[in-house]
Amino acid sequence: MKPSFPSERIVESNWKVDGIKKEVPTYLVKPLDESICKKAVIYVHGLNGNGCMVKYFNYSMFDNIYLFGYDQRAQGNNLNKPSRFYKQYIFDLDKVITAFKQKFPHVEEIYLIGESWGSTICFLYEKHFSNKIDGVIGWNMPYDIIDLCPTKGWTKFKSSMKVILTFLTSINTYDESPFAEALTNNKILIRLVKTIKNNKVSNKVILACWRSMKKPWKVLKNPPIKSKYIQSMEDAMLSKKRLLIIKNFPCTEIFEKGYHILTFDDNVSDKLFSSIKSIVL
Repeated sequence: MKPSFPSERIVESNWKVDGIKKEVPTYLVKPLDESICKKAVIYVHGLNGNGCMVKYFNYSMFDNIYLFGYDQRAQGNNLNKPSRFYKQYIFDLDKVITAFKQKFPHVEEIYLIGESWGSTICFLYEKHFSNKIDGVIGWNMPYDIIDLCPTKGWTKFKSSMKVILTFLTSINTYDESPFAEALTNNKILIRLVKTIKNNKVSNKVILACWRSMKKPWKVLKNPPIKSKYIQSMEDAMLSKKRLLIIKNFPCTEIFEKGYHILTFDDNVSDKLFSSIKSIVL
């Protein structure tokens, strides 16, 4: 896929960030006129994604702001060791933001945008470091994979344990020993395991993601700064019951259309970035 922005506006480089052992791959789309630019949007990718997606955001709202993305540890091209503790990824984000401010001291406002697990990281960052940013926009944040199990009681407990075992034992051995199909008939989970296995994401990253899933929802009930959460009702990663609950959250915008990765869904991408614009500009 060809980047949407002219090559002269795209800067790809590895940053040496204080507090992070190995260099962090970064992707920057410069504004048309840096001398008057005072705002930046920092994109946080989802599980096993990468920050280079910012090169494909082709919207006029990005002509007058810095658009920045980076690879999280053990994902994309980031060679830093994975952590099973989700707070490590939040601390990494804080260190990257500090490095960004040092490189671009004239930037006065910073906004976080995140999708999927990246949304989780953004809202958790807002909880702990709201004084360092000016707003957060996230979309299609996962709640809990076991929430997809429609059963209750002992049956649900067994199904949930199968899901956990699937994640912790199947990721790097799917082709040789298809545990996912043996443990669960959940088609979404099986597809997710195949995707993650093919991209060789560490089980530690998955565990960190798992542990963080339910944490940020409390932030959305009373956000300390300007915030917006976007949820598409076609998102297969959430149960129907959970989608109905999310509808009642404040600061939430509901998209009836659009699946989990809204940035690549032509039916809703324009609407998504229009919503981001309402917070950033």
